[in-house]
Amino acid sequence: MKTALLKGESIVKEGVANRQAGFESVGGHLYLTSKRLIFESHDFNFQTGITIIDINDIANVGSSFPNALKIETTEKARVYFICRKRKEWVPEIENVKEKIIGNSNGKWNKILREEEFSPLKEG
Repeated sequence: MKTALLKGESIVKEGVANRQAGFESVGGHLYLTSKRLIFESHDFNFQTGITIIDINDIANVGSSFPNALKIETTEKARVYFICRKRKEWVPEIENVKEKIIGNSNGKWNKILREEEFSPLKEG
């Protein structure tokens, strides 16, 4: 992992994944930590870089086709990761989010199944 962990942060789950970036599927690794969701692309992709989503910025998470993990942020952005065992990622992200919320007495939306995932309104 290239990204430095924050103080008190640990890796919860990791795996090979692709991030949908326009028409390209960018290969790399996806990491769920105790504070963030981090995608690091392989250096040989046309589009390279690191995507970091703070767990507190995740509004909804669900699975989509064919093997997509669908993240909706509090800013209404959608990010898709193609990964194996995507349905295992959903409860892991939910557990991390619940631990953070439990520590701060906050609230967050329930994890939604694919058919319940609300479409974003544009504009």
